[in-house]
Amino acid sequence: MKMIKTNRNRILAVLVAVLFLSSTNGQNQYLNMSVGGGLHTLQHDPSLGSHTPGIGGTFNVSYVYFFSSHWGLESGLGISYYQSKSKIDGLDESRETDAVNGGQAYYLRSIYSGWEEKQRMITAELPVGIYYRTDLSTKTSLLLGFGGKLTLPFWNEYKVTDGSFETKGYYPFMNVEIFDLPHHKFGRDETRYSDEMDTRLGAALYLDLGLNHWLKNGMGIYWGVYCNYGLTDVMDNHDNKLRASDGSYNGVLASDMVDKTNLLAAGVKLGVTLPFGKKEVQPQETMEQETPLVLPDTQNVVPAVTSDSLPKVNDASNPNDWRSVASLIKNLPEWENFKYVNKADLKQVDEAYAALSDSERDSLPMALVYKKEKLDKQVANTTKEKMKEALSKKDKYSFYLDLAFRDFSGEERAYMKYIADCLKMNPDVKIKITGHTCNIGTAERNEMLGYERALFVRDVMMEMGADSEQIEVETKGQREPVEPNTTEENKSKNRRAVLKLIE
Repeated sequence: MKMIKTNRNRILAVLVAVLFLSSTNGQNQYLNMSVGGGLHTLQHDPSLGSHTPGIGGTFNVSYVYFFSSHWGLESGLGISYYQSKSKIDGLDESRETDAVNGGQAYYLRSIYSGWEEKQRMITAELPVGIYYRTDLSTKTSLLLGFGGKLTLPFWNEYKVTDGSFETKGYYPFMNVEIFDLPHHKFGRDETRYSDEMDTRLGAALYLDLGLNHWLKNGMGIYWGVYCNYGLTDVMDNHDNKLRASDGSYNGVLASDMVDKTNLLAAGVKLGVTLPFGKKEVQPQETMEQETPLVLPDTQNVVPAVTSDSLPKVNDASNPNDWRSVASLIKNLPEWENFKYVNKADLKQVDEAYAALSDSERDSLPMALVYKKEKLDKQVANTTKEKMKEALSKKDKYSFYLDLAFRDFSGEERAYMKYIADCLKMNPDVKIKITGHTCNIGTAERNEMLGYERALFVRDVMMEMGADSEQIEVETKGQREPVEPNTTEENKSKNRRAVLKLIE
């Protein structure tokens, strides 16, 4: 913040100096004013994600003093707008000290998922460089400027726009990972943070190239291209974690995920050139006048387009619709092998089938119609009793989770999907998920850990389409082990979540 205020004062001082220089008399001087736009980005390469460049613009006033017919010196003032976006995904880990629990060492783990942050910055730019001009014709000049510039950020902000992250603490002496402890700043975070960033003075190279068309009143119209390449880091430091152990959020560009942030710009520019000082030699009025351009008569070159000449779109039902429905039915499993219900596929078939006309339904092969009827009957037979029978198989519906809560196997996810689809088709049915732990850690902590395990399984099933109103969660902690906690293998069996039908 202090650096930004200091930069604003420097900008005012330099602007006064530029105005003073432009008031001096020289032998051919230009005052250029231009606006431009294009790629304007805060270039960075986050270690846990990606960077998307942004679009921005620039306004410039420059003074050129020519010391020869072709060469001059350029200085001035510009204002530019930059923006970019960072997307962070993955695990960020650091070793910390737990002051609450007697200075014990632990690993702070922040797991980012689709975390998006936008950055914006406005800078004052003070160019100093060489200017070259040459006449291509009596009314057109080629102008080239190149050199270096100082960049002084005077306004900026970052703003989180999407995503979430989870913060956990791993305590190696207990081999336990702790989650959802607010006083330790552990838990899920979807806060849309926004704040200013600490920046510093930077340096860049610039190049301007364009054409100037001289008008009779002596003023020139300029159009061309420009590019800027930042040589230095505009951020004050990169020493902080993106999410610190005290719960503070520092922004991607100021975090240790980024080594350097430099300004890049490239685009097109339009402006005016005002010559002053020694009067420019303008084209003589006695020049041969340009011959007016005569255009040929194009009235009958392109035939008129009428509604009759446009292709017609058949408003009737598409005769290929029944073939699409036939393909959908064909891709469904045979009813004899119907084990896992996929409600989304069946719903798609039902909606497409209902949209068919009677004649289109008659076009469907009888074998496919019979298959659909059998599948509909099979779905109707997915009752509460069948679900109860399925959940009674404890070896299938006990899900084992390690300390890091890693994802499930393909077979386990298939069982979860089956139960989730059963719940969707039986809205009056409810299940209970009970979380269990081994005896690592305290009993109080294991009560909470068992609850977290149950929530984890519930969240996975909700992602598969299950309604949270049909799922209850509870914890038994370490109170009901299935095996004695005497070996690591037995402990892993006790770290589980069990599904049960609520009668």
